[in-house]
Amino acid sequence: MLTVPAPHLTSPGAIDIGGTSYDFVFECYAAGAGDVLALGVGTDPVTGESTEAVVQAFLGLPYVAIVVDGGAVFELAVDRQAELFIQQGVIHGSALRFVAAQSEAGVGTELGLGSVSVECDDFATGLPDGYPIADEPETT
Repeated sequence: MLTVPAPHLTSPGAIDIGGTSYDFVFECYAAGAGDVLALGVGTDPVTGESTEAVVQAFLGLPYVAIVVDGGAVFELAVDRQAELFIQQGVIHGSALRFVAAQSEAGVGTELGLGSVSVECDDFATGLPDGYPIADEPETT
């Protein structure tokens, strides 16, 4: 998971998974050709542990994940079509199916449906150093 330097965290957002809402502050990136990425930090509303989030709205390769205190990973399921949109600086998606990831990305215990919304106040150009770009999202 990538950690975003605190001074650049300016965009509020939330990821809802099965009725639990995780609030974050994000750094947004304009990756080019309409693709956007948001990396965020927050706190687990149930345990109080620190959380990190990835919201990748790339055409044909949407990805959303939350890592709780460097351990548990909640991410989009790979067996269902998911779409993320950006309109007027807001990244959003709904009816997204999430799993508690196990050894393979996007495969694991069902967590339920959820949504994502990130209000990008500003966009950094390009992607952060070291951000993995592959045919399928990587997990840690």
